[in-house]
Amino acid sequence: METKNCKICESSPNNFKKDLRSGIFFFTCPQCGYYQITEEAFEVINLESITDDDKTLFSGYVRNNSTRENPLFLNTEMLSKIPEIVLPYKRLTVMEKVNSVLKYLGNTAKTLTDFVDIYLNDYVRFYLFKPNSLITIIHFLHKQKYIRIQDKTDHYTCLLTIEGWGKYEKLKEINVYSKKVFVALEFNTDFAEDLFKTIQSACYECNEFNAVKSDPSQHDEKICDKIIADIKESRFIVADFTGQNQGVYYEAGYAMGLGIPVIRTCKEDEVDDKKLHFDTRQYPHIPWGNMVDLKKQLIAKIKRIV
Repeated sequence: METKNCKICESSPNNFKKDLRSGIFFFTCPQCGYYQITEEAFEVINLESITDDDKTLFSGYVRNNSTRENPLFLNTEMLSKIPEIVLPYKRLTVMEKVNSVLKYLGNTAKTLTDFVDIYLNDYVRFYLFKPNSLITIIHFLHKQKYIRIQDKTDHYTCLLTIEGWGKYEKLKEINVYSKKVFVALEFNTDFAEDLFKTIQSACYECNEFNAVKSDPSQHDEKICDKIIADIKESRFIVADFTGQNQGVYYEAGYAMGLGIPVIRTCKEDEVDDKKLHFDTRQYPHIPWGNMVDLKKQLIAKIKRIV
């Protein structure tokens, strides 16, 4: 029976199959999780020029943006942009990674008495580079009395303490008083400025939120740092996927990784034509036909989430 190693981390997959009609490979990787990849991307794209650190961060990106029901779809374009995709995650601080572990435990546990298993190969989920880093964080959280742990052979079974739940709740409220809203959109359209102004107006009418966007004329690391800072400071972000701009996908995924709510919008004909990527179709999008329609729906959505 044909099998192939994971394209990203080169691990032996738990499961591999090929759709003979479409030529798409389906992987279940113990490190990267679930994903599907075109035969062209798997066979043609060479990842030797990608650093090991970037591959590890990309493993985390795939792991966090994919599920068994909706595996992330990888093609040649996405693989060619791995350094660009992982750039925001290189800037995560130590404490942001520590907090991401705690938020994962809080998001996964359903009740006060739920135990959550964290496996050593889950380190990529938190954008760490080695399993030992995850072990260090788990023991730190235990020492801080945020969790109780049972040390198993290949994983930890964790239970959030009352102190841990308190910390988790505070982390969720970090941006609760922020008035900033980051807007991610495709700039190279004839309606981009009207689109931003419509989103800006809708945000202001809802509790006077201040919508901001990046400067499309700048493409250096400074503007990337500014985008990351704006996202981190935002109460929520609005991402318009019209035009299927890769930057919008990355910025929305980064915000999700930080636990920041994402409102997704897209021009209705692109939603109807199923132009949205496989990995985001699972999420609700506001389909809009004109700016009046968009503003009305956006105001209603903002009021529901805040």
